[in-house]
Amino acid sequence: MIDLIKPAVLALTRPTVPLAGWACEKNILRHITVEDIAIIGRMKEKLLIVRMALCGVPPVVHDDYSCHQDHRPTCSASWTSHWFSNVVPKLLNLNDDICNQLWWIRLDCVEKVKVPAMGSVCLQHTANVVLENPGWEAEMRIPEGAAEMLMVEECFMLEPGSG
Repeated sequence: MIDLIKPAVLALTRPTVPLAGWACEKNILRHITVEDIAIIGRMKEKLLIVRMALCGVPPVVHDDYSCHQDHRPTCSASWTSHWFSNVVPKLLNLNDDICNQLWWIRLDCVEKVKVPAMGSVCLQHTANVVLENPGWEAEMRIPEGAAEMLMVEECFMLEPGSG
């Protein structure tokens, strides 16, 4: 049954689908409750909050052996520059392009990251820590939770008392 609800919930997660665009339609209102609209609204809000939280620059994890103390400011500045110029603009861009989806940003800007002025070991350690952030999975987990909340108890039409 959840397989029927999940595609609709995923379609509603898109930032280009505003709550007011569909929640006031008479054809939709007759099939959903105010609680359903609230669940979807909270889901959209949580997705936006996660994107904003991911904008914060993760700290650099310096390698004690290969990253000398005098190189660490350059290493950190390079990482911060990369984050603000490559990651944050994609996180703040809410159009439907694939390159603005969290899984794509994670893959393109973190897993495949190249920051020339940063030591390779520091870069790998930092990227590994950033990849562990559960926020990257929000676009999958939050809609799944909303779909579960929108599920109604299964009721067969021929059962006594159903009607």
